Amino acid sequence: MKGKIIITALLLSAVAGAWGQADKIVRVGTGNSFRPYSFVDENNQVTGYDVEVLKEINKRLPGYKFVIEASEFSALLVGVETGKLDLVAHEFAKNPDREKKFLFSDEPYNKTLLKLVVRKDRTDLNKFEDLVGKTTYQAATSNFYKTVKDWNDRNPTRLINLKAIDNQPIAEGFKQVEDGREDATAAFPFQFNQVQKELNLNLKLTGTVWKGDIFFILNKNATVLKAKIDEAIKALKKDGTLAALSNKWLGEDTFKD
Repeated sequence: MKGKIIITALLLSAVAGAWGQADKIVRVGTGNSFRPYSFVDENNQVTGYDVEVLKEINKRLPGYKFVIEASEFSALLVGVETGKLDLVAHEFAKNPDREKKFLFSDEPYNKTLLKLVVRKDRTDLNKFEDLVGKTTYQAATSNFYKTVKDWNDRNPTRLINLKAIDNQPIAEGFKQVEDGREDATAAFPFQFNQVQKELNLNLKLTGTVWKGDIFFILNKNATVLKAKIDEAIKALKKDGTLAALSNKWLGEDTFKD
């Protein structure tokens, strides 16, 4: 009888593995409208650069199954902090406040930059320091907002008038700069080019105001998963998969010097 029980257990284990029931589920959160990084397409499928990188990582992690769900940006970090999500991807950069709460992958999976968006007739806004005394806006969770806030904290006599605007379509924000309500904002070049192609606004890109590495964010206790993700990212870089995805979705290999 004991032998039969052992054999039955082994058979059940094999069947569970074949059905994927033995896989460890990783609950992944990403954005639903952040083209081309993470968004819901016309077929109601979550896709984009970040999403496709996650899928490639999952292929290289036997025993894990990524369940990717798109949501509003504001829900992502809250989801990790409360334990509803194990991992989030939304072009996050490291900063001290985030590193106190979350675990970041060691390996970046993208590099990116932000440039100033100003009216075409402005000749006085060509670099970050030119924003002193001017009005700019950005989502309070963005890298640009944090950069401006840090500047203001360090330079109390040379302040930049910073406004926080969340959950606003990027095109609407650009229009605020065009009609003079704000002096400038910041955007990824691909975002600017997309809006310009659709609306042909009286705007231009000028100086780079932020650049850096982009990482996945995990729960503080997800050290084993983090190590596996780091190894997978290294493999994606080595075999050219990351470069191919970057060229497909972002129009360039962002890691190329």
